[in-house]
Amino acid sequence: DLHAYLMSLEPVARPSVGHEVAWYLRGDWAVRVWRLLNFRAGRFTPNPGRDPQWNRGAYLATALAHCRECHTPRDALGALDLSRPYAGNSAGVDGESTPNITSHEQDGVGEWDLDDLVTYFEMGMTPEADFAGGAMAEVIDNGLSHLSDADREALAVYVRSLPPIADAAD
Repeated sequence: DLHAYLMSLEPVARPSVGHEVAWYLRGDWAVRVWRLLNFRAGRFTPNPGRDPQWNRGAYLATALAHCRECHTPRDALGALDLSRPYAGNSAGVDGESTPNITSHEQDGVGEWDLDDLVTYFEMGMTPEADFAGGAMAEVIDNGLSHLSDADREALAVYVRSLPPIADAAD
């Protein structure tokens, strides 16, 4: 059915755009070095000092939704700056700034309560009655809004627990 649908669409004349990669990141050797420095394979391990709901939220945020990938700044080689997890990224998805989602009261979501976060994950509405845009709107529409209520609440519990960090997306 998917193939039939795609074949029913009108073709679009649009040339492919090449990747913009710094010279020092081109080539297989660069990927091997980057993986050696930055990649750690492994399974999610629950934190025994936290309750099951928090661990479910941590699993959803880190293993499935990979929130850090967009909401954490990166270094010159494109690795996550894990000294500032979830503190926002001025060079986020599609070149748009990605906001701080730590519990920092001025720069993050520290003033949002649990219900505010659950509502945001469900429908993309902020406490100020604004709505998510860009890539986050897609994440909500195509992913988070389809989670169970319990999973959205677990994710909110985890996000509320993130230590406050001043905005890195200035």
